[in-house]
Amino acid sequence: MKNCLASISLAVLVAAGSMFGCEPEDCEKNHTGIISMENTSGDVFYLIVDGENTGKVYPFDTGRAVVDVGEHYVEIKNEGGGDVCQPITVYVDECEVEGMCCPICD
Repeated sequence: MKNCLASISLAVLVAAGSMFGCEPEDCEKNHTGIISMENTSGDVFYLIVDGENTGKVYPFDTGRAVVDVGEHYVEIKNEGGGDVCQPITVYVDECEVEGMCCPICD
């Protein structure tokens, strides 16, 4: 298993809001943020947040999960269920986008 999940904190949801289909007021009202994972490989991955499969992330695409403010355990699995990158724990603030790349960021 590679230790290759890079975490990049992006605190500007206002600019990213239209990309994610939500407005800043929504995250403030709902006390949520976003975990975003860029798949930099040619394989399909699954973004798993707190043990819940949030969906497929296709090659060279980005998967997103709206989460409550707080600490979250993030795993990236392949179609066979194996770990693609080392699981990590991230803290997501209100209206924050916690971005990561797997297997590597450019």
